[in-house]
Amino acid sequence: MNTLDNNIVDFYNQQVFPKLTIALVYDKVNFAIRRGRHWRGRCPIHNGDNPTAFSVNIDTLAWTCFSHCGSGSVLAFVNGGIEPKGKEFVDVVYQLAELVNLDRPDKKPRSYKGSNSTKKRQTLQPYSCQKPLSSIAQKPSVKQTHKMDLVKILDVYQEALPSSLGEEYLLRRKISLELAQKYGIGYAAPGTWLHKTRDWKWGRLVFPHTNPEGEIVNLYGRAVGSVEKVPKEMRHDHLPGAKGYFNGQIMKEADHVFICEGPFDAVSLVAASYLNAVAIFGVNGWRWDWSRNISKLIFALDADEAGNKWKELAREACLRGKQVCFLPPESYGSKKDVNEAWVAGTLNVEL
Repeated sequence: MNTLDNNIVDFYNQQVFPKLTIALVYDKVNFAIRRGRHWRGRCPIHNGDNPTAFSVNIDTLAWTCFSHCGSGSVLAFVNGGIEPKGKEFVDVVYQLAELVNLDRPDKKPRSYKGSNSTKKRQTLQPYSCQKPLSSIAQKPSVKQTHKMDLVKILDVYQEALPSSLGEEYLLRRKISLELAQKYGIGYAAPGTWLHKTRDWKWGRLVFPHTNPEGEIVNLYGRAVGSVEKVPKEMRHDHLPGAKGYFNGQIMKEADHVFICEGPFDAVSLVAASYLNAVAIFGVNGWRWDWSRNISKLIFALDADEAGNKWKELAREACLRGKQVCFLPPESYGSKKDVNEAWVAGTLNVEL
């Protein structure tokens, strides 16, 4: 980057950006949600129908479209969804400068002499893609970007949890908001879950899948509502791709682990001070390569669920030199699983 380029960057960072506001730049976005650090509305880049698929950070003015367009800076937004470079960068900076009533720097880069700098600047029109959506989605590292996107998505869902139907449902299952937030649980309000065909009228609680390094590798959405009110086929949903564990980060250093199938049982054990609890989302979710440090496996399954597949997993654990035990039905009192016992006050774990 040469001196003249640096001048433009400094001009933007020091003079233009500090004057920008969400109201100035995103004035044509009808924000349906205006609370917390992220405001949400329809995506103006691809003119989407989802009323909350487009999120803007009110501090950084960075945006994310969870439907089609990816994410980017305020510069990318003005440039139709593409991070501007070269001449485009300078043009966008000048466009934003005029928006906040700043004069352009007197000295302009030679390489841009003869451009349309003498023409009347058009009004701010960032509301249509200048390139195909497929090109917007292309990123330098797909794997790295996927993880970054999941973090951003979960951040939005976490912002939506307080005072929501999701929080109300958690409290009915005796999980406090404070504990839920500590373990990364969020809420996808109706119309905001990424699987549109799996959207649910009362929204979904969102639990992160993590690996032993604590990286988010997937998201699980549990439909809000009792078993009687949520059809079985709509109850559970995961985003496409590899799965991890809920609370998987404990696998890195733990010497024992409580193995649950679902995250409500795992977070209930955590609430009861058994912190080494994970949800593996089904017997096939177990990863031996994540359990090298584990010497003891405690299966915390539904009272009627110690089936052949789980017994086969336990048998293999024994062959690998691990100590294995199952929580007996007596641990749950008269209830069928960990969470029901936790809600009823009958959970009694004795090892």
